[in-house]
Amino acid sequence: MKRFCLVLSIFIVFLPLLAISELTVGFYDNPPKIFEDKLSGQAAGFWADITNQIGKDADINIKWVFGTWPQCLERLYSGEIDVMIDVADIASRKDNIIFTKEMVYLSWSTIYTHKKNDVNSLLDFSNTSIGVLSGSVNYDQKGGVVDLFRSFDINVNFKEFSSYTDLLDAVAEGRIYAGVASKDIGDMYSRSGRINTTPFWFQPIHLKYALSVNNPKADETIALLDKYIASYKKDINSIYYRAIDKHIDKQKVKYFPEWAIILLAILSILIIIFYLFNRILAAKVRVQTRDLTKEITERKVTQHKLEQTMKKLEGLNKVKDNFLRSVSHELLTPLNAILGFSDVLLTKDHEINPELRREYVITIKNSGTKLLKIVNDMIDATLINSKLMSITSEKINIYDWVLKLFNSYPKADNLKYSLQINNAVDRSLKINSDFDKLRKILIHLMDNASKFTEKGEISLGYTINSDTITFFVKDTGIGISAKNKEIIFQGFTQVQNDKNRFSEGSGLGLAIVYALVTSLQGKIWVESTINKGSTFYIQLPKNLANQSINDGS
Repeated sequence: MKRFCLVLSIFIVFLPLLAISELTVGFYDNPPKIFEDKLSGQAAGFWADITNQIGKDADINIKWVFGTWPQCLERLYSGEIDVMIDVADIASRKDNIIFTKEMVYLSWSTIYTHKKNDVNSLLDFSNTSIGVLSGSVNYDQKGGVVDLFRSFDINVNFKEFSSYTDLLDAVAEGRIYAGVASKDIGDMYSRSGRINTTPFWFQPIHLKYALSVNNPKADETIALLDKYIASYKKDINSIYYRAIDKHIDKQKVKYFPEWAIILLAILSILIIIFYLFNRILAAKVRVQTRDLTKEITERKVTQHKLEQTMKKLEGLNKVKDNFLRSVSHELLTPLNAILGFSDVLLTKDHEINPELRREYVITIKNSGTKLLKIVNDMIDATLINSKLMSITSEKINIYDWVLKLFNSYPKADNLKYSLQINNAVDRSLKINSDFDKLRKILIHLMDNASKFTEKGEISLGYTINSDTITFFVKDTGIGISAKNKEIIFQGFTQVQNDKNRFSEGSGLGLAIVYALVTSLQGKIWVESTINKGSTFYIQLPKNLANQSINDGS
């Protein structure tokens, strides 16, 4: 009897571990994330690689079942399959579907047109036919394409398809005017030259594993999938990141849309301005070189001066090249928003209610502000690299100045901000520095912390040593890897630890900070841990040497 009880106890303890020996997984055609290999007939792509690895690691047999999107949903509801992959986690589906807690992939939707269709704004889609995937979240769910056109009061005719490949083939063959698809498969078609990509991105969604609410093993299956996905995402060398590199990242290319005639005109004006600015600087260098040649008679000294002048000219050319490359990419988004909403206000002003008009104007203003910040960063970078930025110091109470800066900084609603200054610090201390440049340094670091922190806290503070003062900006954001700490202060550089994360900016912020700190006779360094946050430190002298001092008290 005791032996029977022991065996029964062991069986009860290990029963959950033995409960899952096979998973039937439904998939549909949505390359490069998931598709059916035509040669082998097996599942392939990003989802297939990580799911097969889970099966291998958990000693579970993965059985793949191919079908259309509607077929996969029907099989999931009926219990014919255990799991369906690449499903958007939205509230309207949770009556019938249970999702894993771990997000597997972040996806955007985009509108694509036939290659001969020239689209400049959403108004160009009025009274056209647009293809959509039947039952897809980017169709008639919240934030989908139906909501997008309804918000602009634009009438379109939607035609449903059972797969993205059929939909995009119809666009390429001209059977429909445009089509809505996830950005990964749509960009594959666009790169082949069969269709055009429009600038209209919308509805970022979390893609997860999906199970039926009637699945008796749902809880155990979800726990198992979450466990492995979470562990893969923490390891940069895991199958998760290898699958992204193999199927998604290597597919991506940069492109410049032909439709942006107005943008090209604006960029041309900026290029002309920069060219004239470059010519003025070059003329000054030539004058200095001529004067030096007249004053210095020794050949060796003259040769040395000429070499120095050539290095300056090469530096100016490098700044110009970096400027043009960055402008061509970073000005696109705010300019597109300004032109798009201005076009709507100009063409349909009498049809827009005051509240919606105010939203459009606010969007135009915010885009203009963002554009102005990018241009200011470019100008600062140009002045720094051209050695034209002067230093002027003054004497100010540092505590009052930092408090005023912190209180006036525009804070994001989703973050907590704090000022960390030890009570033992002398709050009557005055230091000599260029406070205009110090303000730019701290604002850039606060902006950088806010951009890469989705939730948590951002702190600003300083400590005082005998001859120096050390400022710090601390966040609880995504962090910076050790190998990337050496390149973040280079111009036009952005580092992203999360491969699905999208961020804006010219990549100049930390390069400008580094140059300004150096000009103030200081030094900067960063301490960071991935997924836990970063702390930037700026150490400056209390008294800026060799400067004219103005008592700002």
